[in-house]
Amino acid sequence: MSEAEILANAIQAAQATAAIFSLFLTIVSAYIAALYFFLYRAPRLRLMTFCLLSIAFVALGAMAMNLQYLGEGLHTAWQKLPQKTTGMEVLGPPIVVRSLFLDGRVAAAWAAWILGGVVYLALTYLTFIYPWPSRQLQG
Repeated sequence: MSEAEILANAIQAAQATAAIFSLFLTIVSAYIAALYFFLYRAPRLRLMTFCLLSIAFVALGAMAMNLQYLGEGLHTAWQKLPQKTTGMEVLGPPIVVRSLFLDGRVAAAWAAWILGGVVYLALTYLTFIYPWPSRQLQG
């Protein structure tokens, strides 16, 4: 692969990552809104919706794992280039994502998986444990 092809694929992977994160935020926001407005008073529907949420998270996680795998391949191809005209030695996240002990790709992947796990646990709590206050219809 040439340097231009690797960069083009890296940009497409970044766009796909942004789309996956956008879908994640949309699903979480819609689920919280559904819990607040009507799922809090329908236990069986709440269970079914939580199962669908879990399936959606598994699908998003599978896509993210695939992108992570493809990103590793792009990184390996980038390292094998004999000379880079862009001057970038590393193909990966910006310096902001890099940590003291991990390189940027690993730190970003860990942060994303931890965020997903924390959000899933929080939604589990809101679905099954949180005591939603009963609301009276005003009319």
